[in-house]
Amino acid sequence: MLNLRQIEAFRAIMIAGSMTGAASQLRISQPALSRMLRRIEDVLRTPLFERGTGRLIATREAHDIFAEIQKVYAQMEGLSGAVMRIVQGQTGTFHCGASPGLGRRIVPRALARVHAAYPALELKLDILSLAQVTDYLLSGAGECVVTLFPVEMPALSTIMLGQGQLVAVLPSNHAMANRTELTAEDLAQEALISVQSDAPHGRVVDDLFRGAGLAYRVPTRVRFAESAIALASEGLGIALVDEFTAMDAPLNLRVLPIRHAARFGVYLHWNRDQPRSRRVSDLEAAIRVALAERESAG
Repeated sequence: MLNLRQIEAFRAIMIAGSMTGAASQLRISQPALSRMLRRIEDVLRTPLFERGTGRLIATREAHDIFAEIQKVYAQMEGLSGAVMRIVQGQTGTFHCGASPGLGRRIVPRALARVHAAYPALELKLDILSLAQVTDYLLSGAGECVVTLFPVEMPALSTIMLGQGQLVAVLPSNHAMANRTELTAEDLAQEALISVQSDAPHGRVVDDLFRGAGLAYRVPTRVRFAESAIALASEGLGIALVDEFTAMDAPLNLRVLPIRHAARFGVYLHWNRDQPRSRRVSDLEAAIRVALAERESAG
């Protein structure tokens, strides 16, 4: 049975066509290579080369053996390439989740950057509520989740990637639609549409008016911020939502910032017991870029 070093030596001789060239390629002396070749022929019990006039002439058996060795080397090169693609995050499927507002524009924009870097990588984006985040990550359904609000769970690692703000979404024919921003005082007397007060969005709205010492009216409550925008589009009031959800507001609506409104974070979560893959790190960087671009665009 030949060992790997002997196979390497035989292959080098076949490729170089001479002992001198093969010895140079292997970085060993020619006498050492000659001894190794004699040992190979002893092990195989057959001559592999005809010696004469300073040349090596490979026998038919040598050509057949070389052909089989080349097949193995081709497979090894393919395996090496596959290993590198795995290490670099270029293969397989990248499963990630996002809260609805971020899953409409910011995360897809970031995933487009990841896909551009790894065209062969399959992507799967799941839209999740905050209540689904922990099970999604601990069950291994996805590698990471991006949300608008923190998820306080010891089993998860969390970092903040950026911030967003509360905005008012109102019909373009509203009396305040031409302003550049609104205040809590402007909104206190309006019919408002907001997420349920026990949800993170709802608490941000409550904090806005509580901080200003104002009472306010929310005749319409919804479960999801997207529903608030849909109702505002039908003229039921002014929707108070995060700026990311408002990115898809219909053309008949105006989106205005609210002075002194609390800013909330954009968070990336992953299973604390699972090492982060390169793909998660790349998504993190891409989200930071997407948030910075939105910030610079105003």
